[in-house]
Amino acid sequence: MTDLEVRVPEKAAFDVVGFGLNAVDHLCVVDEFPRPDTKPRVCDFARAPGGQAASAMVLCSRLGLKAKYVGKVGGGEMGALSLDSMRSEGVDVSDVVTVPGATNQLARVIVDRGRGERTILWHRPDEIATRPSEVTPEKVAVGRVLLVDGHDAPAAAVAATAARERGIPVVLDAESVKDGTGDVVANTDVLIASGEFPGRFTGRDDPGAAVGALLVVGVPVLVHRHYYVDAPPERIAWDEFGQNPFVESPAIANFLQRESAPDDAILILGSEPQILFLAERRSAIPYLYLYPLLR
Repeated sequence: MTDLEVRVPEKAAFDVVGFGLNAVDHLCVVDEFPRPDTKPRVCDFARAPGGQAASAMVLCSRLGLKAKYVGKVGGGEMGALSLDSMRSEGVDVSDVVTVPGATNQLARVIVDRGRGERTILWHRPDEIATRPSEVTPEKVAVGRVLLVDGHDAPAAAVAATAARERGIPVVLDAESVKDGTGDVVANTDVLIASGEFPGRFTGRDDPGAAVGALLVVGVPVLVHRHYYVDAPPERIAWDEFGQNPFVESPAIANFLQRESAPDDAILILGSEPQILFLAERRSAIPYLYLYPLLR
């Protein structure tokens, strides 16, 4: 049993199976994002394999897990590079389909060195999309955990359903909302979401309300990057709790410590018991909140 209360089988052919995207990224680092009709110099360039599911499987393999990737690659140089990169990292690619004549998914990533931001231009031909009829339990339901990225949503839903029917938990790395995403979420045990996904999926503008709507239907949500990771705690507190003085509480507590003796008792007219805790002072009444007195 994990901390998320998700039951993981003890044994399987693989520790983790990843179903979804692979790609080849072309990273172009520039001093600033190009303006129209300009020709800026590229400060640094690199070509590297990528894609959500493929990258996750490479990481799992590096961590010592037995990993398998399921998906499609194009038949040219880019497809071979993506496939060989996973194979060289110890990822099982026995069920990867090579599509002759098709271009592999690729991306041009423009990295603004001054701002630390990136813009991604990507291309993925329809020929390398996986169809639901191509997904079988023998391919995807052979690990202790199944990770899907949801880009080929109808096929991802079939994979997720097959895994859960066999007691295999499903992790969804959700970035965008597509036709069929709801079916994938409905068969997800743990949702790892971009900062924008909960709002786009639920139609809620408030990030906390959007995450809450997902939690109500029983999907544990790990929201990462721009909001819950990169944003400072003060901004999250203001966004989530509005006028409640959570951000200001340490400053208020410091004031109370300076202006009172350690054995002084303090009455707070309201419902902010954290101030007494931070100030290390006793409450003047037996209640931490005033709610019981208002009944």
